[in-house]
Amino acid sequence: MKGVTKFFTTTIFVLFLTLFVNNVYAQYPVSGTVRYSDTYETLSSGTVQAFDLACNLIASTSINQDGTYDFSSLPPISMDIIAFPDVGPEDEDFVPTIHPDKTDWQSAVPINPSSPLTGIDIYVERIPGGNNSFVSSISGTVTLENIPVKDAIVYAKKDNQYFGFGITNDRGEYEINSLPIGDYILVVHRIGASSATRNVNLTMEGLTNVIFSLEEAPFILNNTAPKEYVLTQNYPNPFNPETKINYLIPVSGGVKLSVYNTLGQLVDVLVNEMQTSGSYSVSFNGSGLSSGVYIYRLESGSFVQTRKMILVK
Repeated sequence: MKGVTKFFTTTIFVLFLTLFVNNVYAQYPVSGTVRYSDTYETLSSGTVQAFDLACNLIASTSINQDGTYDFSSLPPISMDIIAFPDVGPEDEDFVPTIHPDKTDWQSAVPINPSSPLTGIDIYVERIPGGNNSFVSSISGTVTLENIPVKDAIVYAKKDNQYFGFGITNDRGEYEINSLPIGDYILVVHRIGASSATRNVNLTMEGLTNVIFSLEEAPFILNNTAPKEYVLTQNYPNPFNPETKINYLIPVSGGVKLSVYNTLGQLVDVLVNEMQTSGSYSVSFNGSGLSSGVYIYRLESGSFVQTRKMILVK
C-alpha cells in the first residue's frame, strides 16, 4: 500500500511540475536570417547560439543553406543571439557576431522571447580572404575576476577590419591562427564582463602568453534606461542549485528582492538597498533548501511583483 501511495504522490508531483513549467515558463520560437554585413549575401553554414546575459548557453541551432536559422523554443528571458562559423580554421570566413551586427555585447540588441519572434536577422563581420604565405598565431589566456573564464572571444583587428578570432576553453586559453604578420589590435569581449584591448606586433615567431584580465560588468539591456519596472522569470527554471533573477528599475529608490517558501516564510533577502535606475541581475543559491516551489518578490516604491520558481534536486 505504501508503494502505491508513493507512486501516486510521485506522479502527482511530476504532473504538477509539468503544468507549472508549461504555464509560467512557456517557451517560444525564434527565427531569422544570417547575412554578411558588407554584401548582404546569406550564409550557407555555421551555427547560431543563444546566451543569457550571464553568458550561460541556452540553445544552439544550425544555419541552413539559405541562411535561415530557427530555434523551436526559447525561454522568455533577455538573451544575446550570436552567429558562429563552423569549427575549423578553413571555415572561419566571418567572426562571431551578435544580433544585429555587433561583436561587443554591450552595444548589441538582446531579445526576450515572450512571444514568437521572426526576422531576428544577424549581419556578420567578414574575414578577408586571399592567400598569404607569411602567417603566424597568437595565444594566451583570459581571466574574469582573476579566474580563468570560458567563452570569451578574442578578436584580431587591423585597420577596423577583423582578421581572426579565438574563443577561450574551460582553462581560459585561446588561440588565433593563420594571421598575416603585422600590427593588430586585440579586443576581448565576453557577455556579462568588461572588455579589454591590446596593441601587438605579430612576427613569424608568433605571440604566446598574451593575457587579458576582465571584470564583471553590471547587467544591462541595450544601454537604455528602463521605462518601467520588470521582474523576469528566473533562469534556469527548474534549477539546481543556482539560478539567475533579472529585474529593471526605472527610477532610483529603495529596492528589496526576497524569497519565500509556499507557507509564506521568508527564506532569503537577496537585495535590500538603494539602487539607481538600471538593470540588475542577482544569483540565488538553493543548495541548503529542499526541493519545491519558492516565491520571489520584488518591491520598489509602490511596485510589487512576485514570481514562482522550482528547485529540483
